[in-house]
Amino acid sequence: MRKKMSKLLIASSLSLVLAACGNTDSGDEDLTPETDQTEDTETAEDTDTVEETEDTEESEENESDTDSEEASDEDVSDDDMASADEEELESAENVSDHEEYEELSAQDFFNPDDYTSHLVVDNPGKRIFVFEDDGQQAYKTIYIKKTNRLKIIDLKNDGLLMNEIID
Repeated sequence: MRKKMSKLLIASSLSLVLAACGNTDSGDEDLTPETDQTEDTETAEDTDTVEETEDTEESEENESDTDSEEASDEDVSDDDMASADEEELESAENVSDHEEYEELSAQDFFNPDDYTSHLVVDNPGKRIFVFEDDGQQAYKTIYIKKTNRLKIIDLKNDGLLMNEIID
């Protein structure tokens, strides 16, 4: 009986060994030698480091873009000083109630109620009003929402009256 058990044990072991060796499906198996896998891993790690560096550089560039946007908010461009064209005024919204616009009450250079008000631009970044007196553009206000900067331009005399951050 011991002989039968020994033969059965040997046969079972042999069949397991042959079954393991007989699997020839290598579709999902990585046959790359161990040293190549290590090099691939190191290369992948290097690539990750390069990508992290590039991401950091992009973040820094975005921050400097934001800084330059804020700096440019302080500057007064030729576009800021220019009158609105007829097309802009025609498509602009006429506003008669100025109380909801905090920037208009923050200035004391003119009384908005004495003029015809045109809301030329009102987007998440800025709001631009043009004020007319008898059909002639008199004042232009540019309110930069993110920085609370208000620019007031006297269009009749081509002068900058205000360029300050308001409360």
